[in-house]
Amino acid sequence: MRPLESEAELDAYCKLSGETAARVRRVTSYTDYPEAFYKTLYRNMTGGGTARGYLAWHGDLLLAGAILLCSPNQMLYFSGARRGTGRGPRTKLRSPWCGVV
Repeated sequence: MRPLESEAELDAYCKLSGETAARVRRVTSYTDYPEAFYKTLYRNMTGGGTARGYLAWHGDLLLAGAILLCSPNQMLYFSGARRGTGRGPRTKLRSPWCGVV
């Protein structure tokens, strides 16, 4: 688990978020955010620490990620994505929290 620190990592998170949303929409109603939303959030809110992203990797394979909104004394889960079944190791839902706790 490590912080999201580059546009390339943000692109990887956006791709995984889209895959997660598509998978969830197959079984229930789900509202997701477009890639442009995450890019705007990253550009405008990460510099001051108001938003933070964390990514869990297995080699070069992104397993999970979380976007958190932050104040000086609180952190609020905003968005998460995880790899489902298929290529590579499967991650558990709690994986994004490992780097935060």
